[in-house]
Amino acid sequence: MLNKDYHQTFLKQIRLAPQSVSCIGTLVSPGELEKSVPAEQLKATNRVILTGCGDDYCAALAAKPLYEQIETPSGIRPANRTEAERGIVFSRYYDTYRKFWLDDQNAGPNRVNPLICCVSVSGSSSRAVEVMRRAGKYQSVPVAFTGDLQNDVAKSAPYAVNLNVTAQDQMPSVSTYVAALSALCRFGLHYCTIKGQLTPSAASQQWDAALHYAGSFTKEVMDRIEEQSRQMARHWVNSGMKQMELVADGPDHATALLGSIKMVESFGGLTDVTDSEEWCRRNYFGRFPQQTATFVIANLTSPSFARTCEMIRSAVATGRMVAVITDAPEVYFPRQALVIRMPAAKYRWCSPLLQHLPMDFAAAWIASLQNMPAYRTDNPRYGKDKNDIRLRMSQIVTL
Repeated sequence: MLNKDYHQTFLKQIRLAPQSVSCIGTLVSPGELEKSVPAEQLKATNRVILTGCGDDYCAALAAKPLYEQIETPSGIRPANRTEAERGIVFSRYYDTYRKFWLDDQNAGPNRVNPLICCVSVSGSSSRAVEVMRRAGKYQSVPVAFTGDLQNDVAKSAPYAVNLNVTAQDQMPSVSTYVAALSALCRFGLHYCTIKGQLTPSAASQQWDAALHYAGSFTKEVMDRIEEQSRQMARHWVNSGMKQMELVADGPDHATALLGSIKMVESFGGLTDVTDSEEWCRRNYFGRFPQQTATFVIANLTSPSFARTCEMIRSAVATGRMVAVITDAPEVYFPRQALVIRMPAAKYRWCSPLLQHLPMDFAAAWIASLQNMPAYRTDNPRYGKDKNDIRLRMSQIVTL
């Protein structure tokens, strides 16, 4: 694919991201989820583990709050003990030093019986296959979230949720991430309903809020976000940008991590992902501040919003090129920072569905301005290795 065609196709994919939320909601309706995983199996679980690799891990990390807490008009109440683990950590470390499944002699009503959700849109990752095979050896309910039901990951799991999407091999993917995260969130609402933590009507109302949030990204809003991102990308490239920082706290860290992945995939960007506190303790002293582009996610409802604002002021003072992704008014931030206003979500778990869009647009436009192909294909050193052992042919270890 020619660079020009690739960049236009990538941009089109980003522009259509809000529509992906409603599309996946139709495909993974509560009725379809009931067919995918029996309710009695879900009801018997007492812990949730979400896992994946790359973009899929970001989706797991971003969905975690929906499983562990219930947002209501009167406040937040606890729901399920939930962990989000990188695929390699779950597959190689959990049953070696973590031992979260109890020994057989400790079996009883208090024995851990986790729901294990592994996201792998492509369904061909060796690590995801390994996760499902290892999970199947223990008392658990393994569920694969994948692009179709005929791939290796789906065949390695007793239960699978079909996302009906195809992973992009030739370009960074945004649509598959939105599909994976939307499906995990829809499933999370379904799971909380099965566990008696949400009524069906309350779960439906929360999903309607997610659809309303996606609908608030109108053409006018999307055009504004893209134009701000395009002008920002041009300014950064013309200023000799050498490196990027992506800063976010709590659940928003998943969005920053995804943004970093898109920068690396799109143009080989040198990136660092951190939170506001660690930035103030470490990144503040970094070299080349005037050639450092800094993305910061600062939602008004974040418990660390005030600390993030302090961090932004410090970043601006060092001479960094700062862009703030926020649902807060511009008055909170120094005038030297570029503020990209995003629609506000009714529930905090909805924000990660689309708050990554400015970073996606930035990645696409920087790559276009630099005429860089995705995945460093301009350099033969980064072509597919002989046996594709980097991803798909990596050894699968099942103890």
